[in-house]
Amino acid sequence: MNVETEVKAVEAKVEAVASEVKAEVVKVAEEVKAAVVRTEQALTAEEKLALREIEVEYLKAQMQIQALSQTTQNAQKRFTSTVEALGKKYVIDPAVLAFDNVEMKFKTLAQKL
Repeated sequence: MNVETEVKAVEAKVEAVASEVKAEVVKVAEEVKAAVVRTEQALTAEEKLALREIEVEYLKAQMQIQALSQTTQNAQKRFTSTVEALGKKYVIDPAVLAFDNVEMKFKTLAQKL
């Protein structure tokens, strides 16, 4: 064999291997595409609208809760202030008498033995 024949034989083998490599690359690329997990999913306009409506409903409820909490705190402060003012008006000693808000009167505290 001469050098030219050897070179042609090697070139033929290289071309065969290159074709196999190309086919394998295409196969692997398809497998990778199939294995890739989506990183995001777009929503339809109707789905976005539904979520926004629920969010608005939630925020309104949160505002109502805050308003009711504020009303409750204010009522508690007024109640406590009124009871303390009545205690001062009637010269009540808080160590002796306590306000019973069920019966709406000052009662003697239970004596500890």
